[in-house]
Amino acid sequence: MLTPVTRLAPPAFELLAQTTRTVIDLIHARVLADFPNLRIIVSHAAATLPVIATRVDLFGAVANPGAPNRPSIRSSLSQMHYDLAGAPVDEQLGALLSVADQTHQHYGSDYPCIPESG
Repeated sequence: MLTPVTRLAPPAFELLAQTTRTVIDLIHARVLADFPNLRIIVSHAAATLPVIATRVDLFGAVANPGAPNRPSIRSSLSQMHYDLAGAPVDEQLGALLSVADQTHQHYGSDYPCIPESG
């Protein structure tokens, strides 16, 4: 068994996990479906959402086979907007482009919390 002992600062992982969890809960609560004109800007280049969206959709269907039409995480991601704060890496930006075009991506900054790289 692995025991989490992290020496990483919270922005390295925990903020991404919290952002991902919050957006999944928002979609499952049907907020986007009930309020289609609501514009939501998700921080940190969508966190881990583009990478795990299909997995969450599959597990949701298996865990709740009789659930009423639960919105798809993957398809819902194209409705949202994203800031690029938090020093996103190339792989993360590529994953974001797979769910949201560039018109839904906006400049964002965590400076001075996240220092300039260089």
